Amino acid sequence: MSGPFMLPGEVTVTVTREEDHQQHLARYPVTGAQLVAELAWCTVTTGKHQGQRAIEVRLDSVRVGELTHVMSDRYGALVSEVIERGHRPGCAAVLHDGKRGIEVTLRLPRADTAVVVPLARTADSPQPSRPRRRKPVWVAAAVVGGLLIISAIASKEDKPAPPAAAPTVNGTTVNGTAAAPVTTTTIGATTTTAAPAPTSVPVVTTTVPTTKKPSSTKQTPTTTSEPKPPAEPQDAAGCDPNYTPCVPIASDVDCAGGKGNGPAYVSGPITVIGEDIYKLDNNNDGIGCE
Repeated sequence: MSGPFMLPGEVTVTVTREEDHQQHLARYPVTGAQLVAELAWCTVTTGKHQGQRAIEVRLDSVRVGELTHVMSDRYGALVSEVIERGHRPGCAAVLHDGKRGIEVTLRLPRADTAVVVPLARTADSPQPSRPRRRKPVWVAAAVVGGLLIISAIASKEDKPAPPAAAPTVNGTTVNGTAAAPVTTTTIGATTTTAAPAPTSVPVVTTTVPTTKKPSSTKQTPTTTSEPKPPAEPQDAAGCDPNYTPCVPIASDVDCAGGKGNGPAYVSGPITVIGEDIYKLDNNNDGIGCE
């Protein structure tokens, strides 16, 4: 299984039960820097949702908390899809000091964001075989042609040369290629006639054409970087993006009918979809002003 497969960070999601894992969280600097957290399935052990499945948060494969029941239902299908396609779901995490000690918040995609999860490539998947290089046909044709030329020249060299004509001396023909000189005596003079020299055989030189192996060039693949996710749009209606339904943006917001002193009030129930900045969810179950 490969991973982690990083999910888009569009909204802030609160993590609960960090107070049980303060010793491990103390290993990391609380500076606001982003860490890589892994998401996995777990079973709730206490509370009104005991025995049900929830999404737990891990840092370096060690549990440091879990998502609320509402957030586990929201991101459960996405986490299951990432795991089924061979990845480990991951996201950005930020540590900060809070009422429960070192607290953790995550950056996850919006509920209506369609996340495309590709199928993970296993390490033992077969690699495509490279096609064998075939020698050009013209190379073989050139070799055959050269052999035919050599054979033709050799056959010409095997034929005997025609015999030289024998010289005639005083009406008599002398046989042989190198006849002895014949002396004819005449009154008062001696005449000597020499036979002609033997004919020589010409030497033929044959040049065999050479071929060059075509060179191949290796192309370098080009890579393109993935586009950055679009910036989170501002809420034009004046509602805080951490809650639904609308909670007005104010210096402080309290539950209507409660003990808070405002200046703004809201009636429940209110679902916390991000960070509970107005502390409307007292029991950390994801629902405020119950």
